[in-house]
Amino acid sequence: MSVDIKFDDEVQTLLLLLSLSDSWSETVTTITSSTGSDGFTFEKIRDLILGEDVRRRSFGELSSKSLYVIRG
Repeated sequence: MSVDIKFDDEVQTLLLLLSLSDSWSETVTTITSSTGSDGFTFEKIRDLILGEDVRRRSFGELSSKSLYVIRG
């Protein structure tokens, strides 16, 4: 049995931001406070988060918690 639920772009973005661990709270605050009048798209926020994850990894800022992205 499968359920076909489609979320609009804003809901997907909010779900993504809310799913991040507490170590991402500063990043979430920065992203949400810097959103302009044009709003934000899921792809834009996803790319910002993935970029921050790469930056953290390159500086060894991640401990045992890693960012896992599930596509689907």
